[in-house]
Amino acid sequence: MRAFIFIFLTVVATTACDAAPDITEYTGTAPLRIAGTWTYEFNVYDGALANCRTSGNVQINQTLNGDQFSGYVHGEYACINGGDVPEPVTALVPVTAGELTGLGVRFIAFGCVHLGALTDSTAKQFRGTLNCTFPVTEFGPSHDFSGTWEASR
Repeated sequence: MRAFIFIFLTVVATTACDAAPDITEYTGTAPLRIAGTWTYEFNVYDGALANCRTSGNVQINQTLNGDQFSGYVHGEYACINGGDVPEPVTALVPVTAGELTGLGVRFIAFGCVHLGALTDSTAKQFRGTLNCTFPVTEFGPSHDFSGTWEASR
């Protein structure tokens, strides 16, 4: 009787182990590749009279595991404050704290926290919102801004 129970348990255990799925099938989805040059723009408003716009390119450098990135924005930046329209200024600012989670993205540029997502899995366009605080003029008081941003390639 003991031999029968031992053989039965051995067959059940072997069958159970053979039926276990291969874990290599479940490695997860690799992060999307977003490294490279994108056209970029943002528009922000302070809720009163000031608004700022930037347009240019953003260069993204992605880590090997793909879920973090950094880079820089190079473009023209201009703020309108109560009807005063200054000449655009060429800006080169870092992109920091970049994180990619699925289609979602978060990074900081121009002191603004950018939140958004890729529009689809082709990794050709991002859109989102941003919030920041900065002065409209070089030595002026800081304003709280919110707005939208977009990058595409």
